[in-house]
Amino acid sequence: MKDTEINEAMESGIVAGTPLDVEKFFKLDILEPAANPGYLEPLVLDGERDGELLFVYSDLPGRMQIRFRRSRDAGRTWPEEWTACGDGNEIRGFHISVLRMKSGRLGMTYADTDRDYGHPGRENRAMPFFRSSADGGRTWTDPIRIGFQHACCCTGHGLVLSSGRIVLPSFRWISPIPGNDAEGWILSNNDPSPTLSYSFCYVSDDEGKSWKMSLSELFVSVNRAAYDCEEPTVVELKDGRLLMHLRTELGRMYRSFSKDQGLSWTRPEAMPIAASYTPHMIRRIPSTGDLLMVWNQSSRQELTTGLHRHRLSCAVSKDEGQTWENFKNLESLDDVTVVTPPPVWETRAVGPYESYGYYQPSPGLKRYHRAPGILRICYPTIALTRGEVAIAYDIGYGILNGTGCRLRVIPVEWFTQPSPPLYRKKPLIPFITDWKMSGLLPKGKGVAFADAVAATDTSAWTTPQVERGGRNHGFVNAHASFDDDADGIVYLAAELAVERTGLWRLLIGHDGGVRVFVDGKAVLTSPERINPAVPDRSHADIRLDKGRHALLIALDTDHGMGWGVFARLVACAWRRNRRVDLGNGRAESVCGVDSKSEKRGAAIEKPGETAPRNTSITGQGRDGKIRHGIRNTT
Repeated sequence: MKDTEINEAMESGIVAGTPLDVEKFFKLDILEPAANPGYLEPLVLDGERDGELLFVYSDLPGRMQIRFRRSRDAGRTWPEEWTACGDGNEIRGFHISVLRMKSGRLGMTYADTDRDYGHPGRENRAMPFFRSSADGGRTWTDPIRIGFQHACCCTGHGLVLSSGRIVLPSFRWISPIPGNDAEGWILSNNDPSPTLSYSFCYVSDDEGKSWKMSLSELFVSVNRAAYDCEEPTVVELKDGRLLMHLRTELGRMYRSFSKDQGLSWTRPEAMPIAASYTPHMIRRIPSTGDLLMVWNQSSRQELTTGLHRHRLSCAVSKDEGQTWENFKNLESLDDVTVVTPPPVWETRAVGPYESYGYYQPSPGLKRYHRAPGILRICYPTIALTRGEVAIAYDIGYGILNGTGCRLRVIPVEWFTQPSPPLYRKKPLIPFITDWKMSGLLPKGKGVAFADAVAATDTSAWTTPQVERGGRNHGFVNAHASFDDDADGIVYLAAELAVERTGLWRLLIGHDGGVRVFVDGKAVLTSPERINPAVPDRSHADIRLDKGRHALLIALDTDHGMGWGVFARLVACAWRRNRRVDLGNGRAESVCGVDSKSEKRGAAIEKPGETAPRNTSITGQGRDGKIRHGIRNTT
């Protein structure tokens, strides 16, 4: 769903201020917000014993000393605290990863602020260094420089593989600018900084004594145009491969795989998951074997209006990162748990280039019913202990003066339980529930090339399972009729009863890719798979005459991962002064939900675009100044 549609769909049934479901669990603002600079990038990690956690941070408001805290009751209290020392001196640094190595010693990688190496345009010449400790992190060996060029590893992203190899997912910026302006978002002439980020890995097979750099440099390349890939996070899969998730500016996640424990990587590929321009974190849950991911999930409109970090989401994968489910929010001003990313074929940067600030949503948007709130929520790290998941992350700006760190401790079961529905009460626009279904047919070139010819004779088709009542009401479950790993295309046929001639919006929710036909004509093609199926994920605006029309949906079962569809038809309302080009030189009034119980006026959006909207904004920029104004959020 696009933002305008979500805004309307959620306005009925919202109870302002209702807390997130996660609020019933333990929460601690472990570092209270401080200003200029505040606390950033906290690290929480497993201790040596069950129920023990370590918390590590850089004292940015102080002298950037690396400080440790220990909890022996799964994060409820933190009575022990010390500063990391080497040769009797406090160790200062940032971007910290603490690793438990095969030998039992602790390893620590960090950007050493006391040594001038690397490129002057990033982190004040700081580069990653390595130390080890034999006394639980109180004293450390002399530093070992990891590389010979500037690089940065995001806090908590270093890991030790089952083989004992240390992998340090890293990135660096390149720029024609030799000085510190290379790091800046905006230069003195108000142009975006001309930089490009690419990712790679450092690896060590001797517990940090020596290091080598991976053979691949990772960035997004489309027709030789390059886009950033930075702050990578890596997890080891059960088959021995490594999975890397990458931060991009394209409104979605990208991923890469390695078959040789981090030395070479595949070309980054787009994932069907919306993401802000922030890093992700992935850890395996030992008790279930599932992967747990925590990241900032943002829509295109939110990315361009100062809401790019208000939502911190989580999801689990039961198939080694191929698909993700149980989307939930750890923080959010609204109740949206699944955001549709921009179309995969639209490779263009999505970001707040005019002002990289943080702004409260317009007061007129009832969807954000927890606003005003915290706006900078990001950089999560994950630890697991005693059947619980501890997650530490940045909090700041908005209603907070500066930045601090929050810790949540949540039972593992909460992450694996089904997600709550998107809507607070049953939608008033009914879903289509009378269907016929074909058998499983070969894919050919794929669902994007499916045609309606295969559906000319439906006499032998069967009736599929349709969910009635409950949170999945209206879901056409094609998966129930085939083998779990069935791979092919299945056709679903229904009839549309149109009460009057005019413009209508056909809303399709789906997990597998689909191609949709009305009266034999293709009206919608959406080949991406996104699990789980969410109502109204895609739509087509079509002119229909009064009477009955044939609806046909080709669904890609995608090795058992494409389960089924939701479908419903919404009449459009006529309004003046708002027109949109429908092609062939014609223009129509905007489309809105034609129901007495629903709000009217959701603008028709071209695929992948958000309808123009003037939004009043009030917020705080990076410089701490409060700004007010009107912004067009196209």
